[in-house]
Amino acid sequence: MVEKTYTIIDAWDTSNVGIIAELENQFGGLAYGSVLKSLRSGYSWTVYKRIIPGFVADEVTRYENEAESLMHFRFSSVLAAESAKQQWLAKDNKHIFQYQLEPNGHREKPEAGEILKLLSFEDQKNDLLEAYRKGQRYFEYLDLEEVSFDNENLEGITFENCSLYVSFRNANLRNATFLNGGIKTCDFTEADLTNARFEMLTIESAAFAFAKMEGVQLKDLFAYSQEVSEEMFFRIKEQQEEELRNK
Repeated sequence: MVEKTYTIIDAWDTSNVGIIAELENQFGGLAYGSVLKSLRSGYSWTVYKRIIPGFVADEVTRYENEAESLMHFRFSSVLAAESAKQQWLAKDNKHIFQYQLEPNGHREKPEAGEILKLLSFEDQKNDLLEAYRKGQRYFEYLDLEEVSFDNENLEGITFENCSLYVSFRNANLRNATFLNGGIKTCDFTEADLTNARFEMLTIESAAFAFAKMEGVQLKDLFAYSQEVSEEMFFRIKEQQEEELRNK
């Protein structure tokens, strides 16, 4: 598998949208939730959106898998607008794009010249566990698929604005928070979810059989565009347990 790396051209920490990084990207679209890690500092950032000026939106390279933010600018003259357009298109021809990034567990922006590596899902999992062991408990804008946190101790962890398609079988998730994202197909079988909080989530095909759920908080859960009440949630959990008993 080819290792995908991206060179930072410049980066800015803005007051309105946070960190914007201009980088050379020769590998196509960077999907929302992709994680880029500096080979120099070890810091990582999660890709949030591609920044595209409205005045070149119909002429630049665009990718279906990217989340986009169209930015609108004012210019002092037609000549200034045309100059800005040509500069942007010249960068586009060199595959130099701008992205809004969210720092993971720090507040730093990447520096010009830094090389960032695109992490695989397994890399992201290992980085998360390492950060957790070092004391970090809050994680956001992650997109994780087909990795296992089975039997892991993740007590008190918070996942916010994350899309998770992973296994937490028999994991310690006491006092954990899952907020404003998706846990579709996640497997919480026999996990300890005591006093955990699940709020504003899509939960299609998530499994909770035999999970410990004393004191759990359930609010604004949805599956297949329908709201899942607490009563319905526990009824589904009982059905899952009955299916396992009958296997």
